[in-house]
Amino acid sequence: MCKYYVIAGIADNGIQTRFIHVDGCDKLKSSAMPMSLGELHSKLHALELARCTFHDAKLCPHCCIDNQFQNAHN
Repeated sequence: MCKYYVIAGIADNGIQTRFIHVDGCDKLKSSAMPMSLGELHSKLHALELARCTFHDAKLCPHCCIDNQFQNAHN
């Protein structure tokens, strides 16, 4: 199980979005007030939980998106 957090950020398209981060992500260090989602079994569970409150929540491309998945679709 991992701890997950939600923080506001700017997506690649310039729109403010809330991103889900895993504990230890570099993006969390620069955030003043991350919202904890607690310890969860998977990043998909974290996404589902975050979207209950924030409909625009997305997974952090730096810590939650698998490199193998990105490489297979690029």
